[in-house]
Amino acid sequence: MERIDDLQYKGLRLIQDTERFRFTTDSVLLAGYARVRGAERVIDIGSGTGVMSFLINARTGAHVTGIELQEETYAMSVRSAELNGTPDVRFCNMDLRDAPAYFGDGAFDVAVCNPPYYNGSVHCKLSENTVSRHLVQCGIEDVCACAKRLLHEGGRLYMVFPAARLFELSYVLTQQRFNIKRARTVHHRAGVSPHIALIEAQRGAAFSAVWEPPLVLCEEDGSYTAEAARIYHLE
Repeated sequence: MERIDDLQYKGLRLIQDTERFRFTTDSVLLAGYARVRGAERVIDIGSGTGVMSFLINARTGAHVTGIELQEETYAMSVRSAELNGTPDVRFCNMDLRDAPAYFGDGAFDVAVCNPPYYNGSVHCKLSENTVSRHLVQCGIEDVCACAKRLLHEGGRLYMVFPAARLFELSYVLTQQRFNIKRARTVHHRAGVSPHIALIEAQRGAAFSAVWEPPLVLCEEDGSYTAEAARIYHLE
């Protein structure tokens, strides 16, 4: 049940399977939030079908490496790279806990991750969905420990996480010598509680965070706000 989706940005296309886990808008938001310079080396932890890797590379020109545990999903990302003709985007099929030994400590400048959100108590029909959405194969502690080793001192980690659990994430990051430097909550509509937060954390940084203005995705009539439309490449 594979299909080719148009990412509506610079001609990028993405191979996905309708019966497996597909990327959500969270990944698009995080790809737009990450501040990346063209000369920087980026690691996409748990890259899935590769949407963030492709978007970040297309926007910045940076070399992006994605690591993905699930073999079938990894294979789709590799074929998408061939389809898009993106030599500066590559993917590796591996457990994130093996990545530091493979790439070397401090090999990257920037890490991005849209991690599993749930605690594994609820299971989806397919095992691929369960691994992608639940803390089954690894926990948020594993993600942060992996990023700590892959990033050099001063390296930046970008993540999206449920807003209600942001303090939990902050605690885990601090345990791995990261401190949040920027944070932005995301709201479906103005005046409602945020459902997710986008964060930038820095390895070895001092405590000093900037709370950015909330990102509101939809107007009262359900249409996208102007900022959301720009992020989703609809303008």
